[in-house]
Amino acid sequence: MNTTLEEIARTVFRAWFVDFEPVRAKAAGATSFRGMPQNLFNTLPDSFSPSEIGDIPTGWTVKPLSELVSQPVTRGLAPKYTKAGGVAVLNQKCVRNWEVNLDLGRRHDAEVKPLKDKSVERFDILVNSTGVGTLGRVAQVYHLNEETTVDSHLSLVKPDSQKIAPILLGINLTEREDEIERLGHGSTGQTELNRHKLGELGVLVPKEEFQSGFEDFALPLVERKTSNTHEVSVLSSMRDTLLPKLISGELKAPSLEALGLEGSE
Repeated sequence: MNTTLEEIARTVFRAWFVDFEPVRAKAAGATSFRGMPQNLFNTLPDSFSPSEIGDIPTGWTVKPLSELVSQPVTRGLAPKYTKAGGVAVLNQKCVRNWEVNLDLGRRHDAEVKPLKDKSVERFDILVNSTGVGTLGRVAQVYHLNEETTVDSHLSLVKPDSQKIAPILLGINLTEREDEIERLGHGSTGQTELNRHKLGELGVLVPKEEFQSGFEDFALPLVERKTSNTHEVSVLSSMRDTLLPKLISGELKAPSLEALGLEGSE
């Protein structure tokens, strides 16, 4: 289900903000576009203007990533690891397939080294920033279980919701992993992504009403996906707790009759 939800959001994003299908349809004389609210379609431009990333809908702009964040793009901290207590610290292993795996993080002693501006919040974007094969992987944080930070191998991008819809920026960057990977420099095995280079990345900024329209569509999908992920985690934990007890005989399985399955094939 989560794979389907992800693909739905990305399909609409590509149609609206990469291929500009609704604008092209309007330019060709269409009076509506399937899946787009009519009031939104009515305010669409019907022409294109040149930009640094190619032709874009008239009235939309392209801005560097550095102008769309609430604080400068920064690399994480050098953690002071601890086995107990502390706060969660995410690393490059936690970012894969556009997902943030919180379970692969470690623990950081924030009393020894305070988090300062490196605390992770919901809808922040994490970019793997070192090493061939890992550099360029991107994921957006949809949920957090506790106070969390990132290590120095990750770049932390904090969307400014007053300038761009966070979900829109998150999908934009995750769709551009190959492009971000090419920004890396250095010798084989020592490749680094300069945070200033990342900040110079041009980002399409649609008119505010189209950002809000996409956010209204995508946010429920994100919330459902987050809920599903939590449910899977709970069920997996229950399985891992109960299965050994059932196998050892410490816990007896209910009878078929109790399950209402007596006589079923």
